[in-house]
Amino acid sequence: ASITPAGLAILDEMAAAMLRLRGRKVEVIGHTDDTGLRASNVALSQARAEAVRTYLASKGIMAESVRLDYLAKTDMVNR
Repeated sequence: ASITPAGLAILDEMAAAMLRLRGRKVEVIGHTDDTGLRASNVALSQARAEAVRTYLASKGIMAESVRLDYLAKTDMVNR
């Protein structure tokens, strides 16, 4: 999954804040809409969340500090 330039700017701010607050953990939740098969949407939401964790790791954030969750739009109704 790719991250937009606007998304990268937000993640740069997030990484800077996390570096100041060492030891803190965050949760990244990948989302999709309800178009297509649920399995495909969950795989896409997983790829999106993992892209965020990978980008944050490239900025010095330990991967263990970023918990991932993956949701398709239909999952949001059930939560």
